[in-house]
Amino acid sequence: MPWEDDVTMTVATKDDSSKEPIPAATHAPLENANLEATALRRELDQTKRGYLDIAEQQASLLQRNEELREERDHVRNQLKDTLEELERVREDQEVMMRRHHDLSRSLSAAQTKISELKKLEANYFSYLKSIRATDDDLSTVKTKFNDLKSAINRATLTMSKKAPGPDKAMAVEFFRKSLLDTEIPDTLELYQIQIYTEKFIVDTLINEVFRPLHLGVPEITYPYTHLLTFIQPRNPQFATRLRQQLVQLLAQTNDASIRHQIEEAKKHLCDYLLQGLSTILPAITATEGDPATPSKEAVTIAKIVDKACLLTLAIKGQEVDIEPQTLVPGETLFEERLMELAPKSSISQLSHDRDDQDADMESQTSVKGPPIKLMIWPIFIGRDEDHEFLEKGKVFV
Repeated sequence: MPWEDDVTMTVATKDDSSKEPIPAATHAPLENANLEATALRRELDQTKRGYLDIAEQQASLLQRNEELREERDHVRNQLKDTLEELERVREDQEVMMRRHHDLSRSLSAAQTKISELKKLEANYFSYLKSIRATDDDLSTVKTKFNDLKSAINRATLTMSKKAPGPDKAMAVEFFRKSLLDTEIPDTLELYQIQIYTEKFIVDTLINEVFRPLHLGVPEITYPYTHLLTFIQPRNPQFATRLRQQLVQLLAQTNDASIRHQIEEAKKHLCDYLLQGLSTILPAITATEGDPATPSKEAVTIAKIVDKACLLTLAIKGQEVDIEPQTLVPGETLFEERLMELAPKSSISQLSHDRDDQDADMESQTSVKGPPIKLMIWPIFIGRDEDHEFLEKGKVFV
């Protein structure tokens, strides 16, 4: 080549620093070989890196494959659980459908039974109505009690304002004769006259109206009382029906003589009360000048007697036997759940006791006080397996 003559190379050695130059033709192949080796090394490095990348990708793919396999297994387990849950739901639905079917049949049977019971109830109430003197139940009996008590209280309050002079001797004497269980003071204040007058009226109504089977028929009342002592302990249900039917018969009788006898007894009772009241309060008269015109007090007393007679019919028509319970002055302790206080009563100390015997009567806790001084109204109590009735007494302490 043209440039080969001009190019020389020297090689230095330990022994000889100047040698003959290496020809350029010999240097070029070495250089090319170095370049090729470098290129090969470079290519080899790239290949190695490629293999490493592929290995890393393969490892990543294997890891991802493992994750997907685990996720697949998890999904399969969830699907299995879901299918099992659906199977349980299906079974529960079948059970519920069977129960619904059973309940539907039971409901239909219950509705039929209810319809039959309603018919029986209607027949029962129709039967009760046929043997009762009135249509009252225990709630209306309670209302009639309140009405009668209010009427008597208003009447005695009004009448006591017509009290005689300061000595009130006639009133004291009358009360001592008529109220034998009561200690009457020598002198009376206005509120005492009102209280004793109310007690006189109530005692009379209790003895003449509430305790007998019916007012004005002693020929039936007395035998019935003796007969009841035999029947009651042996057949209480029969005793109840007998009471109801006898009272209903007397109240709705078409026998003119019996009706006349009852009306005469009511008139006699009114006259007795008016006579007593006129003794206590001389300003009270039976008529207003004209003998044919009754006084306001006579009209008031007649209304009170009518209310008492209607109330006793309602009481004796009930399923439960309601009877007055006498309270003994000086012995019976005041008890808040059974009694109410008359005006001017004073209680300095009350105690709270529990009375399990009457635990279902209004309250288990009984607030008690000192012995009562005067019973104005007795307690009316009625109780059996299905019914309870309590009308508080009225007392002075």
